[in-house]
Amino acid sequence: MWPRPETMTRTLVVSVSAALWCSVWCAIFAAGIRGSESLTLATVALLAAIAGGFAIPTAWMSLTVGALGVGAAIGAAAGGVPWVAVPAAVVGVICVVIWLFRVVPRIWLYRQGTRVRGTVVESDGDRAEAIESTHATVHYRIEYRDAEGRTHQLTGRDEFPLGARPLVGDTAEVYYAEAKPERAVAVFGTTPRD
Repeated sequence: MWPRPETMTRTLVVSVSAALWCSVWCAIFAAGIRGSESLTLATVALLAAIAGGFAIPTAWMSLTVGALGVGAAIGAAAGGVPWVAVPAAVVGVICVVIWLFRVVPRIWLYRQGTRVRGTVVESDGDRAEAIESTHATVHYRIEYRDAEGRTHQLTGRDEFPLGARPLVGDTAEVYYAEAKPERAVAVFGTTPRD
């Protein structure tokens, strides 16, 4: 589930900090395993990188993967292993770019877009299967009206806590660009149902 506008700044700070943490420790890990008889430092570095990854909310995991890739590339390059460094760098950069394309437009809409209430008109939330013990992936369609009264639809897919899956008839906040009302994102409530 995407962060709400009021938690976006905190989530960004946590995400970037944890990603940098992962990158540094992954670099130490990659450099530490090169020609070392003792793998203690490398093991500590890997565990530190994994621990940092858990600090990032699920929606932001591509940043973690990207940071790990970049870190592995730096470490492998320092250890003189170009055949590991180049693929790791490519994976890292691709993941970070994907993350930027997912996050930057959402931040822009949160700050510059117009906020309206939308209604969920289609959802598989009542039958979506859990992807783990606490969350499920839900496909939804929302109808909302722009400032001129025209109706628009927004379709999406997101992960939700099992007790807070959107159902038909639920409302959501929709942030859209005034110049292009079909460019929009939805923000759902997080209050669980009984």
